[in-house]
Parts: sequence; structure tokens; C-alpha cells
Amino acid sequence: MAIVCTFVLMLSILIPIYNRDITDLVARLKKQCDLLDIDYEILCFDDCSRPKIIEKNRALDAQFRVNYVEFKENMGRAKIRNTLAKVSRHDHLLFLDCDSGILKRDFIKTYIQAITEYPDAIINGGRNYAPSLPKTSSKILHWSYGTTYESKDASIRAHHPIRYFHSNNFVIDRATMIKYPFDHALDGYGYEDLVLATQLHRAGKNIIHINNNTRHLVLEKNESFLRKLDESLDNLIMFQKEGKIIDTPLLKYARKILDWGVRDLLIKAYDSFIKKSVMKNLLSDQPNIKYVQLYKLMAVLSKSKEAEKSMDLNK
Repeated sequence: MAIVCTFVLMLSILIPIYNRDITDLVARLKKQCDLLDIDYEILCFDDCSRPKIIEKNRALDAQFRVNYVEFKENMGRAKIRNTLAKVSRHDHLLFLDCDSGILKRDFIKTYIQAITEYPDAIINGGRNYAPSLPKTSSKILHWSYGTTYESKDASIRAHHPIRYFHSNNFVIDRATMIKYPFDHALDGYGYEDLVLATQLHRAGKNIIHINNNTRHLVLEKNESFLRKLDESLDNLIMFQKEGKIIDTPLLKYARKILDWGVRDLLIKAYDSFIKKSVMKNLLSDQPNIKYVQLYKLMAVLSKSKEAEKSMDLNK
């Protein structure tokens, strides 16, 4: 009598929580997982959210195959993700941000098929934004930037797999994640995706991009978005200095300006004649998204001037 062995894929879905009600997100994930022949768990670790949010998410604690944990102190974006990976029990990990929306009915099934096809690869699903303008005009800048620069088809992302890697929605095998964790040196917001992708690429890991988007649900107000953007550029410069990232187009432009010896002249001209109108436009309800790139470039140049002795854009 022949014995038939069936392979059951094992998946850990890891969701770090910060000030976001994820009960609907988990319900959608569970519904899809329960329809498939997989062994799964959903780990939801709260990184010291507001009491009202914690109260809502505590409903997850009683759900089958859901492990809900609260931390009394904020661990930070990198450490909590690494903790989720260490605690997980299954071979493949699906990382999702807590502000993700699952719109595709076959979201989990698509990942299962991709894992079967590329069992040793890191698989990035991508993200998109709502197709229409936000009702709140003060959030248009974030929406416009995300729609223009982040919402890319997999065929486009595949041409630059490291640059377009986003840690809000990706699958990785557990052994690789444990060996190459998120960088604990990360302070604040920004570019942790690029650091991880660069590390994985240098280790010879293959990054595959597929069309399995999540919807980015939370938009920052214009002022907050620019503050976070500025904070992320501090990380970009720090990681570049430490050799932890590949060159980005932004860093390449900055390096050319330094090579031409016109940085200080450009900064002076920008601060004197251009910056005020750029900021007025970016904070308006009709921002010119191209101005964001100018804003970022001038911020990097200014930061390089402030930290000239410790920063090396001329590598």
C-alpha cells in the first residue's frame, strides 16, 4: 500500500502594532488562511500603543491561531520586528505593517503560490494608495508622493529590486530573517527597507517582486510627512556613511553636486530665493510632487554641510 505524503506550507504572519486597530486586518487574514491547506499563526505584538488602541486590539487575544502580546515600553521598528521573527514557529514569515489594508481576496493564496515557486527567495508584494484624492486636503502631499513614487507594478520594481523593496509587505524564510535581521542601530523613521534589502542582496539572496499589493491606509498630514521625510534623510546619510546601503539616485545627485564644487552656492541660492515658495507649495492643497525631490536633495546637501567632517559622500 502506497503512502501519499502531502506538503503543508507553514506560514507565520507577523504584525507589529503601533497605535492602530488591526482587528479587521486580522479577520481578513484569518478568513483567507482558513480557506487554504496551510498551517499558520498570526503574531500581533503591540509596541506600547495608546490605551484606547490597546483596548480594541485585546479582542485578538481570544482568537484561535492568533498570538497577541503587549509591550509596556516602546521597542522601536527594528527590534519588534526581529522579536516577532524569533518568536515565530513556522518556516516562512509574512511581515505586514499594521496600517495595511488587504483588498485582494486571494492575497494569502497569491503568496502561497509564490513561495511554492520561489521557496528560497524574498518575495515583495508591493503597496498602493487609494485611487482617489484624500478627503482631507492636508494629507494630499503624502498621497501624491506615495502614488507617484511607491505604487509601482511588479514589472517596474523588478528592474530595481533593492530600491523598490518595502518592508511593509514581504515574505522571507525564517532562517534567513534570523541570520540577517533588521538593523538595531536604526534610530527613528526611514530607510530600514533599503538597509535590509542591501544586506540580503550582498548575502546572495534573491528578491522577487510580485503584484500582491496591500493598501497603505494611514496618511500623514503635510507638515508631519515632511518632518518624517527629513528624519529619514538623517538615516539615509548615516547608513551611507556606514556602507550599509547601495547608492540611491538622491545620493548620486548629491555626490555630483559635491564633485562640481557648487554645493554651498546652491544652498545659498535655494535658501534665499526658492525655499519659501517650495515650502508654500508643498504645504498647499495642490502640491507639485516634483518639489519633494528638490526638497530632499537640498536637505541632503544642507545636512552634508552641517556634518562635513563626519560625512563622506565622496566615497
